[in-house]
Amino acid sequence: MPPSRMDARPEDARQTEQFRNALPPSVPEVAWSEPPPCEGPETTCARLLYRADTELRELIWSDTGITRETRSLADVPSGLTSFSPDFTRLVVQTPQGHTAGGPLFLYDLETAQLLNLNDYMGLPTYTSISALRVAGWHPDGQQLLLVNEDDEVFIWLDLADGSFQSLALGIDTGQMAPPRQFELAADGSGFTFVSHSRDTTNDNDQALNLYWYDLETEQSQLLLTVPAGQGRLAATAIAPNGEQLVYLLIRG
Repeated sequence: MPPSRMDARPEDARQTEQFRNALPPSVPEVAWSEPPPCEGPETTCARLLYRADTELRELIWSDTGITRETRSLADVPSGLTSFSPDFTRLVVQTPQGHTAGGPLFLYDLETAQLLNLNDYMGLPTYTSISALRVAGWHPDGQQLLLVNEDDEVFIWLDLADGSFQSLALGIDTGQMAPPRQFELAADGSGFTFVSHSRDTTNDNDQALNLYWYDLETEQSQLLLTVPAGQGRLAATAIAPNGEQLVYLLIRG
């Protein structure tokens, strides 16, 4: 079932003022000389994991305080890095210059195994700057949505059985530009994407359509049409329950 949309744009000045009044006056800044106690049913209250060049850095806030850990990623190619939902693996989109458009590499943080996904799974390779990128992970950590907007390639990848499926989104790209702005639902049931008209390159004058693609039925459904000159879609977000969609439409 596709998510229902929630229109985030204010319709008049009164609604705009109500929206402003609903926001906090400022975001408080918190500085700790010592972190507060970590309380609750879990011994770990928060965990921050990120990549910094050739290092993987992790901060853990637990009932014993805050600990910091660093490990080397010197053997992992540099590039756009996407972590699996359970943070046990990562996929790297390598930049131009590493085998042309750059293959995807899968790295297992537990076994330190590095795998070229393009070679191993037979994914498309490119001779230009075009490349596949990770648009989202299924919560099971085994399936990924891969996209290459420039070449209109959309792939559902299954790491568990080493297979992938090319997705046909059913968009008339003779009239509409290749899809952009992919957003995978938290439950992995489908994703939204946006396609603009080819009439003009001016973002504010392009008509646009917002679609939902259901991975089970393999069908696209039109959710929203914005006529030319009525604004541009800046962002979308699907609710965690997959039942609602919020979008930001910028006018002018």
